[in-house]
Amino acid sequence: MKHIQNAGRDPDVQAFLALYDRYYPAVRQYITLLRIPGEEDPDDIVQDVFLSLWQRRQNLAEIGSPANYLFCMVRNRLINEREKKSTRRRCSDELREHAGTRALATQEQIDFRETRRLLQQGVRSLPPRARLAYTLRELEGWKPDEIARAMGVSKSVAKQHLQTATKKIRSFMKAFAQP
Repeated sequence: MKHIQNAGRDPDVQAFLALYDRYYPAVRQYITLLRIPGEEDPDDIVQDVFLSLWQRRQNLAEIGSPANYLFCMVRNRLINEREKKSTRRRCSDELREHAGTRALATQEQIDFRETRRLLQQGVRSLPPRARLAYTLRELEGWKPDEIARAMGVSKSVAKQHLQTATKKIRSFMKAFAQP
């Protein structure tokens, strides 16, 4: 309560209130003329401009013409709001445009994970030697002659294991393929 009583004696407050009373109607009319329908309420803009002016009250002596300063603040505020609105609209349009692409990418990721899970299940269902040959080729990148040496079999036997593995995995995957 003391703060409000002392505010009436504060020269800054008195000077600001005089400025507010003098320029409020002109600033509001200026906003109304420049404002595009659908933008922020003129009274809200006026209040924000005067609040900003109050926060910069120490610099008012350096300003020169308070009217010019106020009208520049209003113009800049409206320009900033329009730029923000334009940026929001552009971002919103881009998000809508790419929403289908993201949904497709997400479905592709789901399909990839499901296919990978089925492939792993198919590999686990292989006989041990075919599983080893397939794993060495697909995961390690070995060639049939390297697989044959590692398994202690001939190259043709290693190729037979690989063919068996490939056929069984294909049939396993076909069984789970969607129609």
